[in-house]
Amino acid sequence: MAHPRFAEASRTLATGMLALSARDRALDSLFKDAGRYVAAMCAFHLYADGELTLPRLKAVCAGSGLLSPGRARSLLQFLEHLGYVSPVARGRGGAATVYAATAAFTAGWEAQLRVALEAARIIEPALAPLLDGLHDPQVLKAFARAHTEGLMTSRRDGDVAVPFIAAFLHHHAGAQVVWVLIDTAQDAAFPPRRAGPIALASLARRFGVSRIHVKRVFDDAARAGLSNLGADGLVTLAPDARQQLAVLYGVQLAELLSAAARTVACEAGAAAA
Repeated sequence: MAHPRFAEASRTLATGMLALSARDRALDSLFKDAGRYVAAMCAFHLYADGELTLPRLKAVCAGSGLLSPGRARSLLQFLEHLGYVSPVARGRGGAATVYAATAAFTAGWEAQLRVALEAARIIEPALAPLLDGLHDPQVLKAFARAHTEGLMTSRRDGDVAVPFIAAFLHHHAGAQVVWVLIDTAQDAAFPPRRAGPIALASLARRFGVSRIHVKRVFDDAARAGLSNLGADGLVTLAPDARQQLAVLYGVQLAELLSAAARTVACEAGAAAA
């Protein structure tokens, strides 16, 4: 967070994900719901790790503390509906069905990780070779494993920005609303002190939710003392909200850089062997 280009990297991460959401409907549906995104992240990790099954996904969800094991089945079905996973070995005699990531899942996951790494590269330009090699399935799998494991570890080590996450990210399309606030910053600071102007109806149409739902997001944030939506459409972020948002992006960028370092070290070790 103290890096001189932290603000630029954070804004690049938010605006890049917002643009990706606009052009990829499958990813957009994952970005709208934190549970869907975490399930997709865990599913790709298990596929990259050797075997994706419902029991293994349930176990990872339980260990993450972010999803209940009971929701794993419906989320796996949702990924199948998106065309992101498909069964490759139907379970018989008590054995679990094994799923594989489809080409669409691989392409989508590479695209969103590439956007994230482009942002992290602003802080560490040495990421360039990893980005160049991300199209290699083995490199993509190695980075996805390292990234997911790092995020899970950081989650278990302690809660990050809990009030901000509860007020914004726990809502459907809440993450996308936050990306819009960052994208429409009224000042050069990160996080912005003021953002917008925004229109509830416009945001609702953009993200496929109701106007009442978007209003509820801002009402909850106001009740938590995190932000205020003025009559002019400008959103003022309270100091606590700005601090929590900064920590949230600091953790994301730190985990990207850490996972990148581990991936490069792993690939170098494999090449030497």
